[in-house]
Amino acid sequence: MATLRLLGTAAYPRIGETVHLLLETDEGCLLVDAGTAVPATLEELGHSPGDVTDLFCTHSHADHLLGVPNVLLGRFFARIGAIRATPPTQPLTIRGSQDTVSDLRALMDIVTPGLEDVLSEEDKVRETDVGDTFSVGDVTVEVAPAEHTVPTQGLVFDGGRRIVYTADTTAMPALRDHVETCDVVIHEAMYADDGAELAADLGHGTAREAGVFAAATDADELWLVHVADRYEDPQRLRRQAEAEFDGRIVVPDRFDALSL
Repeated sequence: MATLRLLGTAAYPRIGETVHLLLETDEGCLLVDAGTAVPATLEELGHSPGDVTDLFCTHSHADHLLGVPNVLLGRFFARIGAIRATPPTQPLTIRGSQDTVSDLRALMDIVTPGLEDVLSEEDKVRETDVGDTFSVGDVTVEVAPAEHTVPTQGLVFDGGRRIVYTADTTAMPALRDHVETCDVVIHEAMYADDGAELAADLGHGTAREAGVFAAATDADELWLVHVADRYEDPQRLRRQAEAEFDGRIVVPDRFDALSL
């Protein structure tokens, strides 16, 4: 059975615990974004960068992209025997929008010899558009629209249960129309109602907007992530989401998981 696990749930500045996800299947693992501490986080779960067969970058903001070089270098160093980690046994496919892939290449040029220099001949880089699909094990993954301050893409996972990950996004009718229905929504909720204007300015969402989205897509569950650290009690955001959505609402902890 496939599992979608939250390696981090927070917003900046909790860099090591910022939102990134791991889809685990019998055939491979998809890492969605990468917090800076991701190699150590993977190790806590009994994984290493070499176990990652697919990497999807939702957008190029630092809290989502800066850990990618650590993942790629971990695979490279294991492959050449420079560290004790087990070498990768499967090739890696990196995906993201044209803009995000371009930014990743620029980042790798700064902190490494370059993207292609740390990839194997079998590794691939693929630019994605909304509506594109790919498979990881028995799970189909579809690229979904998002609206942020830089080009951003969300994901829809379908492995029996249909799970939407919005990535960083403001309230967006096009995403609701694209998804139509789902079982679970993992929705960013950076601010409560008191930050609604700021959320719109920064390309983020509120807990109430997350509740509206979950209700509109007939979801059974809503998971609130990317909550700003100014909220000492994230349950306040849960209550605002509850005003719009009568399903189960979760403010998840690091490593909480959903079965597909």
